Amino acid sequence: MLQWDAQKQTFLTEVEKLEASVKQIGEEKKKFIDRHIDSLLQELQYMKCTFLKEVDCNKDKLETTAVAMQSYINYSHTVRDKGNSSDITHAADELNTRATSLLATDVLSKTIQSPVIQLVPADDQNFSVVKDVNSVGRWSIGYNIGICDTLASISIDNHVLQRLLEHYFTC
Repeated sequence: MLQWDAQKQTFLTEVEKLEASVKQIGEEKKKFIDRHIDSLLQELQYMKCTFLKEVDCNKDKLETTAVAMQSYINYSHTVRDKGNSSDITHAADELNTRATSLLATDVLSKTIQSPVIQLVPADDQNFSVVKDVNSVGRWSIGYNIGICDTLASISIDNHVLQRLLEHYFTC
């Protein structure tokens, strides 16, 4: 009977060690996954901010151009309505230069394509701790190129993502 109690105690001690090991490994994997989740969320936040910045920048350029055009129209009407022939002749070169400059401002043809972002989940069957490989997933970014509503899609790894976005979304 003492032998059974000793075996029981040995077994319980081993089970407690195994439980502690399982919990420790689980906590390490949770931390690992949490870091990868945070990384993906930071990248998504970066994409969001850079796209919004581009939209705001282009809106500002359009508003500035609209104000400049309205100012030109107001000035030309003022010169035409209230100026004498000498004033009109004197302002003609300036008006021509401003008109040429305003027409060269090509803000209306600038299009902004919102990226089509998809999360490509990692293969759960091949879960491993590999440096520079996100165990949660990766981003796949496509841009609607407008040809028969097809999607030009490129898959990129997370290291190239930031450089691509900085290049694409600069004002």
